[in-house]
Amino acid sequence: MGKQAGLPKRSIAFLIDYVILEVLRWITLDPLFSGREISPDQILKAASSGRLEELSQMLIWVFVVLNLVFLLWGFYFVLFTWQLGQTPGKKLLGIIVVREDGQPMSFKTSLVRFVGWNFSITAFGLGFFWAAFDKKGQTWHDKMAKTQAVLQTS
Repeated sequence: MGKQAGLPKRSIAFLIDYVILEVLRWITLDPLFSGREISPDQILKAASSGRLEELSQMLIWVFVVLNLVFLLWGFYFVLFTWQLGQTPGKKLLGIIVVREDGQPMSFKTSLVRFVGWNFSITAFGLGFFWAAFDKKGQTWHDKMAKTQAVLQTS
């Protein structure tokens, strides 16, 4: 296994992936939502004025949008990690995700890693910062999937 990729480098790789994902969202999902923007203020006004039918329609729409974004992110991270061992952001920074047992990345491992990624982020990002204190530099999602982000040697 190569030298572990540090948290700062991994963070920059994620920012690159985030920009790519935002462009993909803008191209693929935004046309579906055109004219259906819902602000938190609209939701609060509907809730406080007792317009429950309107409120439920807004919340369902928000739920649909969030799930579509989640699917887009899932496809991106799972497919790139499974097929290439790295997302475009990681590739630009020379980082590759490898399994601890040395086997090629599998769909299952990539999926477990993405599910774990969601745990890492929903715990106020603690799962990411864990890497700064871990001997192997692993995040929670690395530990769950038995993977490690290392610097590519060639």
